[in-house]
Formats: sequence, structure tokens, C-alpha cells
Amino acid sequence: MRPAAAGPPPATGPAEARTPAVRWVSRRLTLPLARPTAEAWAACDETVLPELTRAVWNGNGLRLGVLRPGEAARFGEALGPTATRDGQLVVHEFPEVLRETRPLRAEFVADLTLPGEPPRREVFTRGRLRLLVASRPAPGGGKTLTLTPQHHRPRASLLPRSVMEKRLDGRVFDELTIELDVRPGEAVVIGLHRVEPAASESESESEDGIFELTLDPPESPYGLGRGLFTTGLTAADQQVLFLLRPLP
Repeated sequence: MRPAAAGPPPATGPAEARTPAVRWVSRRLTLPLARPTAEAWAACDETVLPELTRAVWNGNGLRLGVLRPGEAARFGEALGPTATRDGQLVVHEFPEVLRETRPLRAEFVADLTLPGEPPRREVFTRGRLRLLVASRPAPGGGKTLTLTPQHHRPRASLLPRSVMEKRLDGRVFDELTIELDVRPGEAVVIGLHRVEPAASESESESEDGIFELTLDPPESPYGLGRGLFTTGLTAADQQVLFLLRPLP
């Protein structure tokens, strides 16, 4: 992504040149992977996605909700202490990269199964996972946000290609694309979806009297959410949330 202070976008192609820029405030929150987040997500409206779309996204370990202006304090208090990094994004209608992982060293799976259809799962490794973002103005002063997961693997070519063409190398999961309108004052929250066990079954008291939450180890291969919204599949792994709020 280009920072807002970088000035006008480079002339990478006619599609981007025709598209008006949309500015977003971006906040990245990092917190322990094992910390429960259900109460924080309860402050968000997840019904902004159709039920089927939400089920497919959740099945891939992806979660999205909209935070209304009056719910920000409740969300922050429920989430607890986090490492925070703020910035601004300039986004166009052609997809750009919101999140990119380190090179993949494990197997990952995209579950594209729809209710009533045979299972469709794609297992892959190498390359990097990305979350692509595009945006355009919406009626009434809002902004339309489009998000698409991608398994990026650069391909060799003897022909010259634009930056935008190279950006879409690999597998773009159009089946998981979501689009929603965001009104002024709202923020989109994007992060990891996982089933949190009941507290009575998951908490254990350590020697110093502090309760610790232990989650079951993830299945192998990993889902898209575990790749996109954690910091590296290590013993010190953390989870990442993104908050995007449109600027006028």
C-alpha cells in the first residue's frame, strides 16, 4: 500500500488512472493468539455480510464486522492491551495489497465448499498469502470496500507486464471476494475466526494464580485466516486485527 503522504499514484495503467482514490485510516492491532476475542467481536455487526458469505468466510478462518461509532470504547475494552500501528492508505478500484505474509513454509487450505455442493478444498504451500483490497466512492458519502484473499506466486514471463498484472499472479480466490458499503464514522474490523472453547473447559490456573487460556492445536493444513491474521506459526505466535475507517 502507498502511504497517504506519498502523493499521486504512479501511472501504472489506464484502469488505475481512471479510478478516484479513496483514503482510509488503517489501524493494525496485535495481541496474543490465545486471548479470547468473542466479547470484542460482539461489539461489531457481523450481519453486514450475507449469512452464506459469512459462513464461508468463517469456514476459512476469516472474520469481518463493522464497528459503529458508539461501540469503539466497548470494543477496545473487551479486546484488552494490544500493540498498535496506525497509518493511512490510498486505495483505488484495482486491487492492492492490504496484508502479505512471509513466505509459506507449511501447507494451507482454502475451503471453497458451498452448502449442498461437493467439497471443494485447495491445498497449497510456498508463495505468500495476501489479502487484496480495492475501494471506490459510494452514494451518500460512504465508500465501497472490496476484499479478496490471494495465494501469490510470481510467475516468469518473457513479455513485459504492468505492476497491476504482476500483482495478481498466483491464485486469486474470487469465490471469497466480499464487497460492502461503509458509512462515514464506521470502521471495518477484519481478523481471525476460530472457535473458542468454553472457559470452564479451557482455563487452567498457573502457579502465580493467573488463569491461562489453552487452545487446541490447529489442524493441518492451516486455513487462510491462520495464515493471514497471525504473525508466523511459531510458539510465540500472535493474532492480528485490522481496522479500516474511510476518510471524507
